[in-house]
Amino acid sequence: MFCDEALDAVEAIAAGELTADGRVAAHLTTCPNCAVALEHARELERTLRQREAPAAPAQFTSQTLARVRRARWRSDQFLDAGFNLAIIAIVVGVVTGVWMLLHRTGLAAVSSDAIELFGTDKRKISSRVFMHMAGTYAALKRFCEAAAPISLWVALDPATRDTSQTQKIIADYERQGNCVASTGAHNERFPLHGQKTVVTVKAEINGVKGLFILDTGASYVSVKSAFAERAKISVANASEITLMTANGQAKAKLSKADKIALGTLQAAAVPVAVQNGDENNYGPGIDGLLGMSFLSRFEVQIAGNFVEVRTRRQKGP
Repeated sequence: MFCDEALDAVEAIAAGELTADGRVAAHLTTCPNCAVALEHARELERTLRQREAPAAPAQFTSQTLARVRRARWRSDQFLDAGFNLAIIAIVVGVVTGVWMLLHRTGLAAVSSDAIELFGTDKRKISSRVFMHMAGTYAALKRFCEAAAPISLWVALDPATRDTSQTQKIIADYERQGNCVASTGAHNERFPLHGQKTVVTVKAEINGVKGLFILDTGASYVSVKSAFAERAKISVANASEITLMTANGQAKAKLSKADKIALGTLQAAAVPVAVQNGDENNYGPGIDGLLGMSFLSRFEVQIAGNFVEVRTRRQKGP
């Protein structure tokens, strides 16, 4: 046996935790250096045993436990912070992915569906829905589309909502998007026929003439796919929305017309819903509906046997 092995056992033998036997005992009897080391260890052990154990300081136990708890809390906080950061990173990733997906497929499609599916009385829809749609489009710098939901919200109850404040919001969006082509005071009048429920008008979309039903109950200008093709209204990458029609729900692609003209009234970058279907959509010879995505940019009034559409008059402050 080598000395280093015996010396490793000296302290345990002196403390009585290990019995020297076999090779260890034989080495200790033959090696004077290891024997002296064992004697010194035993003497130190006897000295320590003769001394009284020092009393613990006041509140030693409570302070020690408090430190342990603090150390554990810090460890837990570190783990919680890491976990929370991981969760936040995941949430941000998911939200970003959804945002990018909605951006590519049409951000306001969901809100548009909500407005359409609400029913005929859209006046009960919270203004926050329309403001959210406007803000979403404005964030994408699509200012003409941003003006449309605000204009629609105003048109649903112009008596109380057509104020200088809402006009300023709409005007700012339209100015940034160069949306309204009509300048100065213009108005068009159309006679009511029969039961005074249907008004057909001739309008031009992207320079293509068509026959449309003037419909203040429709959220969007809607056209058949055949007319959209003639008017070069692209539906590539357009989002799908749900429309409420006289025949129930119908799917359409939400696109945009560069310009729509109704007589002397003109508007640019107008949201248009393109529907697939036959003559049953709107009736024989009808190319679509002239809805509020165009009409809400103007004032619409029914007086006597006429429907009058005119440029907005500025409200005082």
